Amino acid sequence: MSDFNWLQLLSTYAQMISRIYERLFSVKAKTLPKESRQTETTRAFEELENWKNSAPEEFRPGLPIRSYRLGKPQAVALAVQIHFYYYNVQIALSRISILALALDPESQMRYKLALTESARAIIDLVHLIHLEPFVLPWYS
Repeated sequence: MSDFNWLQLLSTYAQMISRIYERLFSVKAKTLPKESRQTETTRAFEELENWKNSAPEEFRPGLPIRSYRLGKPQAVALAVQIHFYYYNVQIALSRISILALALDPESQMRYKLALTESARAIIDLVHLIHLEPFVLPWYS
């Protein structure tokens, strides 16, 4: 992890998601013709995949997190965070593709599958979240 520039990866993510949300979820984007929105959605998916592929393999979304290879709990937490960031955008883009673009049934099924796979991946990551013991104050 010492040679991994995680700050650059996260700042690239922030810039990417800002552009995607501006192009697809802003008031101006709602007025664009359907073809333009489809083009922007395709471009956003490509941008997301490029971002994903820029991450080192140990942290790359879509690949299993091997906590024993990452070592420190901070590295595992960072890997989980990067995966969550990726699936957040994947779900948003899949939902807009299904709901707003009214594509052909084959494309709709592909986006529904991506949505399901993203949800499954998130569920698979939950066990890596370190939870601290907590007691509600009114039970003490």
